[in-house]
Formats: sequence, structure tokens, C-alpha cells
Amino acid sequence: MSKVGIVGYCCDTGLGLDTREFYEQLPFAGWLVIEHHILGVDRVHLDERCHIGNPSMDSEEVEQWLAGIDTVFAFERGYIPDLWSRAKARNVRTILCPNAEWFQPHDPQMNSVDLFLAPTRACAEMLEENGFGARTHYIPHVLDTDLFAFRRRERAEVFTHYRGLGGYGGRKGTHIVLEAARQCPEVQFVVRYQWPLQAEWPRNVRLIGPVPRREEQYVEADVAIQPSLWEGVGLQILEAMSCGLPTIVPDAAPMNEYPVSERLCVPAAARPVLLGEKTWTAWEMDVSSLVRLIRQLHEQPIQDLSEMGRAKMEQRSWTKLRPAYCQVLGMNETPAGS
Repeated sequence: MSKVGIVGYCCDTGLGLDTREFYEQLPFAGWLVIEHHILGVDRVHLDERCHIGNPSMDSEEVEQWLAGIDTVFAFERGYIPDLWSRAKARNVRTILCPNAEWFQPHDPQMNSVDLFLAPTRACAEMLEENGFGARTHYIPHVLDTDLFAFRRRERAEVFTHYRGLGGYGGRKGTHIVLEAARQCPEVQFVVRYQWPLQAEWPRNVRLIGPVPRREEQYVEADVAIQPSLWEGVGLQILEAMSCGLPTIVPDAAPMNEYPVSERLCVPAAARPVLLGEKTWTAWEMDVSSLVRLIRQLHEQPIQDLSEMGRAKMEQRSWTKLRPAYCQVLGMNETPAGS
């Protein structure tokens, strides 16, 4: 089987958490850990197979790392200039799991990617539309359902929102939750954050800061509201559903791929946004429709939605999807670190 290396961050960001989880769950031969420009490297998760680098690392150092593998895999980007063409020149197989909103189809480096691993149906469709369909393989984004343990929610008493850092351009949609909370003073809300939104929050909202382990943020509350303007995947949506929270999202891809009921998909209006040099679509959830749904769900039984959401996430577990990832990456199924 191939010696597969992974490249990416090891820190508390979506890309960093994804990269770390894949390294821990799959038998990678090595990890080229890229130092994050703000958060650095969370070294507690590294072992002897890890090598720390940065986007401007010495060319010889990159070549030396590539010399020890047969396949290189990364999320969203190569992190190091010309990584894909350098790997291709060494006959190293190249696999990229892109985030659709940041994907640059005209980047010459994309010609050196052997396989695009699409984590959502929307991403697979985008790759097809841009002429990469023959090199695209769709596997639903995996989720650690053991880490994000299930607790059945009984009634919709408390609504919650997971803001994180807020996302580029405020894309997590916290401002929409703020307005909904103002219009629903009879409903209790919890907003969890890594970086708060500076605003006049109404008294029915409780703000809670960072937790030591991210799974802890899903213990409280009953229904999640994630009005993301856009997502590459939307980890907080998947994690909340795994923990038993019915999750309200905009009726737009890829967010609307996840809920078990169309009722949880709220109408959203499209508007263009500029991401670097790329024009993308932001989906602004309709606040009036959201308020109406919150009031419809409030104090109602939600056991079925809770259980069905968990069942859907179990189809994304490592138990279910590890064989598919190992086959595509060319690995044995036994984790290398076990």
C-alpha cells in the first residue's frame, strides 16, 4: 500500500481540526504540519511522524519530506507554493479535498492534482461544472460520532448558535441570530463563541466563551441555529446533529444537504460576495421566516427530529466511511499510530 502524507494545520480552526482528525484516524506515514500565522501549532497532538514547516520553508526541506511518501493529501490548498507540481515531478500522487468557496479552477497548480475528493454534493457539482468531473470522487465529510456523543432532546426549550470565530466576513450569520432573539423575547438563547460579536444582546441571550474541548459546547440547549452565509462543509452543523440537536440552516447548498426535515431549511436570499479575487454567493437567511420557525418549534416535542438527525450523522461515522477513505487514498485500514 502507499505511504501517504498529509499537509496542513494543527490548531483550533476548521482546517486544523480536520487535518488532525484525519491524521489520528487514518494510517498516514507522515504529517507536514504547517504553522498557522495566528494560532501556531498545537504540539500536544504531534508524534515522531510529524514535521513542522511553514509556507515559506526551504525548497530542499520540502523535497526531502516528499521523498518519503508516495501520495500527498491536503484540505483546501497546498499551503506551500507549487506543492502539487513539485509532488507531481517526483511521481507522488496528489489528492486535494477542496472547499468550494476558495477553489480556484484556473490556478495552474490544479493541473497537477490527480484527484479531487469532494466532501459535499455541492462541491462535486462545482468541480464537474469547472471541468474536473473526471478527477472528482465524492465521499460525504466524515464525523467522529464517538466524540460527538448523542443525547436525545425532548422539547425545544433553549435555542443555541455556535459562532466560533465568526467566520470570514461574518459568514456564520450571528447577526441573524441576534435579530431573531430580539424578536423572540419569550425564547431562551445560548450563543457560544471563540470571539464574541460586539453588540447589544437582549436579556434572553446567554453568551458563553471558549470551552476546553469542542464537544462540550453541544451539551446544553435543544435546537441549534446555524444561519451560515456559506460553508465549505459546516462542521458545527454536523457536530450539533450528531449530539442530538435538530439544526436550522439556510435552504442553500451545502447547508441544506444535512437536515432530516425540509422544515429546518429556512428561505435565504442570494447576494454576491468577493472572496479574494473570486465572486461567491452568500445566502442571507430570512429573519421573519426564522422567527416563525422558532415560535413553531418552541416548547414542542422534538424527539423524532433529534433521533433522526443522529441516525443521519451515523452514516458519516469513521466506522462507515473509513474503508472508503482508505481505498481512495491507497491505505491499509489500520491506523499507523495504533
